[in-house]
Amino acid sequence: MESIPKSKKTAGLTADIIFVVQICLALTLGVSQFVKMLASTQGVSASMFLFTDIFFSLLCWMAIIANKKLPGRMAKETIVVYAMSVIVYSVLLIETYVKAPVFWEMSDWLTAGLVAAGIVVIVAVKGIKKWELAEPYLKTGLAMVFKAIPQLLLAWKIFQVGGGGVSGLWILSFHCFTISRLVPLVILNRESKWDRTRKSMFLSEIANEVSWLAVTLAWLLRVGI
Repeated sequence: MESIPKSKKTAGLTADIIFVVQICLALTLGVSQFVKMLASTQGVSASMFLFTDIFFSLLCWMAIIANKKLPGRMAKETIVVYAMSVIVYSVLLIETYVKAPVFWEMSDWLTAGLVAAGIVVIVAVKGIKKWELAEPYLKTGLAMVFKAIPQLLLAWKIFQVGGGGVSGLWILSFHCFTISRLVPLVILNRESKWDRTRKSMFLSEIANEVSWLAVTLAWLLRVGI
């Protein structure tokens, strides 16, 4: 019976540890924000939750495609993490609908308008580049539009009205959660020599993290630690 190389065993163990950490962070992120919003929804954005749902749905779709091209345990775990993220933000969106005095504000219409404009630009680029619907970078552009724009406008909203409904643990765990997803993507990209699908997933997560830094700064300025 052929033995499994030690390096592969170590890589598998590392992947499993990262997976468990991601699940814990997703639960921490979701539960902390859910509890915070029971008391206040100040600074919370319904459009951000909605478009984040779409963002993770796109990443989940990309992860499923990547797994078909190069199946593996870590790839399957990535799919589970993205699917769980969709569930978490769906719950937060529903809670916003139930708890917020006004579910969809003018800032949400502005966010939706900018996202729509971003989609128009991406569709135009698709036509110029003659991309197919399966083009990974097309999905990257859509993921950035659905995540980076809403988060930047969330940062502006928190700076304007305050962040009494935004959990500090959500802010912190969001960073940790994103970084924990970037690590296995780097590992997977090394295994597949940075194929276009996984590279596009990596770029999507980078945009996610950079825009969340703006949210963090706004929260620190208005609420503090």
